[in-house]
This record gives sequence, C-alpha cells and structure tokens, in this order.
Amino acid sequence: MVNESRVILIYSNVVKEPWTPIGLLYIAANLRKHGIEVKILDWKYDNVFPEIRKFKPTHIGLGGMTIMAEHSIMLGEYLKKVFPTIKLVYGGVHFTFMQDEIKHIAGYIIKGEAENSFVKICKNEMPEIVGEARIIDDGLIDDLDYLPLPAYDLVHMNKYYDELVTGEKAISILTGRGCPYNCSFCASPFLWKRKVRYHSIQYTMDHIGFLIKNYNLKNLRIMDDTFTCDNGRVIEFCEGIHKNNYKLKMTCLTNVNNANGEVFREMKKAGFDIVAFGIESANEKVLKLVGKNNSKERVREAVRLAHEAGLRTELLFMVGNIGDTKESLRESIEFSKELNGFKTYFQLATPFPGSKFYEVAKEYGTIIDFNYSEYNHKKVKYIPFGLDEKTMLAAVKEGTIN
Repeated sequence: MVNESRVILIYSNVVKEPWTPIGLLYIAANLRKHGIEVKILDWKYDNVFPEIRKFKPTHIGLGGMTIMAEHSIMLGEYLKKVFPTIKLVYGGVHFTFMQDEIKHIAGYIIKGEAENSFVKICKNEMPEIVGEARIIDDGLIDDLDYLPLPAYDLVHMNKYYDELVTGEKAISILTGRGCPYNCSFCASPFLWKRKVRYHSIQYTMDHIGFLIKNYNLKNLRIMDDTFTCDNGRVIEFCEGIHKNNYKLKMTCLTNVNNANGEVFREMKKAGFDIVAFGIESANEKVLKLVGKNNSKERVREAVRLAHEAGLRTELLFMVGNIGDTKESLRESIEFSKELNGFKTYFQLATPFPGSKFYEVAKEYGTIIDFNYSEYNHKKVKYIPFGLDEKTMLAAVKEGTIN
C-alpha cells in the first residue's frame, strides 16, 4: 500500500562546491522503502519553489549541518508563510542541539538519526502538537543494514564535488556511524553517544559494487569518523575488495591510536592511497584540554607505519583551540614539518553547537560571532585568550602544505 504522504527533502545552500548529501540519500531511500513518494531538491541546482508547487508535498524536510542552519531557518520561515499547509520537518546535527532556533516554524524536530522518525511522521504515528513543534528522538538504529542503499538517483551525482585530497573526483560513502573518542571540538560524542555501528561487509561491498556499476566509481572517500576503529573489520573490508576484484583508489579518516603496520599494508594492497590523521596539536596541554589521547611519540609512530606501508598521509591540525597560545601554535607547526606528510592542513578551530567546545568556549576565549554560514574552518570565529586573529591566520598559512 502506497502512503499518501509526499515528501520533499531540501539540500540547503552550503558552499560553492557542495558534497553529495549522504544523509538525505539515506532518508529518501528509507521513505521509498515504506511506500512514501519522495523528492530531493538541491538549492544550488534546482528550481525549488516551482518544484514544490508542482510536486505538492505534504511534508518538507530541512536542516543539516551548522553551515546550513541560517539558510534552512530563512527558507523555513518563507515556506511557512507561502505554503502554510505543508508540514515542516527539521533535523540534522545542528538542530538536534539548537531546537529553540526553529520551534517557531517547525512542525516536527527530529533529534539524531532521522530515517525511521521521518517514516513515523508520514504514517501519522507521531501526530502534530497544535501550536508547537513536536520533538522526536528515536535513538540510534541498531542494524544499519536495515537501511536501503542511498537514493542516488534522486540527486545530480555528476555535479557534486566529492574528491580526494589529490583533487581527483571521487564519491563518498559511510561504512559505519559513530566514533568512540571524546574530542571536545566535535559533536559526535553527544550525537552518537560514543557508540560505533557498522554496515556489514557484504552490505558495504554491495554498496561499492552499485556505485561502480551505475556511476563508474574509481575514487572512493570513506567518510566514517574513524574508519580504522576495528582493525579486524578493516582487514575484512580489504579482503572483500580483493574478492570482488574492485579496482579503486581509496582514502579514509583514521586515528593514531589505531595505527597498525599490518593493517596499513593490507589497506595499501586493497587500493588505499592516502590516510588522514587528526593530530590537532603537538602541545600536551592543548591535547588534554580537547580530549585527544595523543602524544608526539604516538603520532610519529603512526605516520611512520603508514609511510612504511606505502601510504601517503594527510595531517590535520587545528589553530585556535581551547588552550592554544602562540607557543603551542609554533610547536605544532614545527612538529608538522618534522612529520613530512603528503598534505598538511591547519584549519581554524570552530565552536560548533553540540560540541563540548561550544559549551566551554567562553572559559578559554571569545566567540567572535554566530554567523553560521561562515562556520567552515576558514574564518576566525573563536579567539583563545592570549591570541589574536592575525597570529591565527598566519599560523594557518604557514602550517598548511598542499
């Protein structure tokens, strides 16, 4: 039986070169699985308002990351005036934590994962609360394989700018969700409760095979928060790549605490080219404050093991985190040069809503403004006590090698 609800999911205006909206693709696929007609509109590429009038949705989904928040709010306020009978459903990491910003316009606010909650809304299992937004929190999905493959056919795949750090066009996927670590600058500890869940290796191989067949996949970006949390699973992944004879160039995010020479060698054989390490700082005090259980010795060893396995390294540092000083920035820059990574990026620390950083920022410095559309790690939004904007930007310029 086909559900009478009709849903439009809107990918809000974000950046000049947007990435594939993986989250919306999963939500759309699950809606279709339950007989609900759905369409994804990209603000950058689609004529949004004519498409809304033509499609006549019962529900519109809005939200996303912090950088999308201001546009999502503005768009929702307009839609509520022009299409008052359409129910507005907000979600995504930003509004999971900043619900007060959209209570005046939202019919529903979904906290955390939205796939099942959105289906319940469309099936009227979550009736509206007259005069206020209904907040829904269904918790985490236990079995990720329950979800269909993302609905890639609903978006303009050829127009997105997912790419490897080498600049080669790529497609991004998730093989799991969550992260066990407790970094203060990230919303993940509160969003995923430090719990890691995975798609099965078979699901992941089917996913990759689908992309190869339908989208000529050659370069793959694995966007898991930390792909190498479970080294045994990484080995199984590599075995799956060999078994299916997939010929790919791959990159992933990892953590120095999971560095393992044998695993790195298997990754190299399977087609991994570059691994990214979130190092953040070389200063012991800063690392402790931001919840990174790193040390210079551990970082050196992780990078060495990767290089010995034939992998190139992308090294990620932050400028202006809580506790940062001119001395700690200098220490990080000098340490990064010693590591000799293939690419080294120094990005500006930003107090994103949902992170511990956001909660304690004022104890260690000053948040300059809350212009969310500029929360992209490229503009100074937070200045620790004892630092200044000029010094921070100079550190970014000197430290970044790409």
